[in-house]
Amino acid sequence: MFHVLVATSEPAGTTPLGFVSAEFFRHSSVGLLTYLAVAAAYRRQGLGRRLVQQAKTVLREDAARQGTLLRAIFGEVNDPRGGPTSDGESPTEKRARVVALAKLGARRVPVRYVQPQLRPGAGRSYSLMLVAFPPNGTAMTHLPSDVIRDFLREFYRSLGVDDPERDDDFRAAAEGLTEPCVALAPLEGESAGVAE
Repeated sequence: MFHVLVATSEPAGTTPLGFVSAEFFRHSSVGLLTYLAVAAAYRRQGLGRRLVQQAKTVLREDAARQGTLLRAIFGEVNDPRGGPTSDGESPTEKRARVVALAKLGARRVPVRYVQPQLRPGAGRSYSLMLVAFPPNGTAMTHLPSDVIRDFLREFYRSLGVDDPERDDDFRAAAEGLTEPCVALAPLEGESAGVAE
């Protein structure tokens, strides 16, 4: 299930101020925040936080409709330690985005993450970090390895990888999931805040 939540101006509600898109993966019962944007004039006023909170609510409702609980919420962000990205984001912009996600409670999932190609011919992305957000208001320090593995398997399949277990990038990520739980790593600037 895919959702796009848009914050609009008042009172007419015609000017978009920001949006978040989120996807629920029903087999692994996890969410993925695929994009978050807030207009420059409305940043640092809590709008991004409110959008993410609403997305969490929608994802929890998706899980409840499937008769289960939301196990985790993931996201992707350009790694500020990596090289150039296809969208031309500068190292300063990448760091600012990471700091913003840290304020929303995101923590890095310490696996070798590769995003499968989003469309034929686009190629895979090797410049992203996988992050996890707390599904509710509680700060998160660990995540069960099977939750991460189940999500990656379903995510790879949703993007056309028929047999993730035979995929080198999936296997490289899974190699970091040998313990029952994975300690999530702080993001740069995490001291600026925690979840909700």
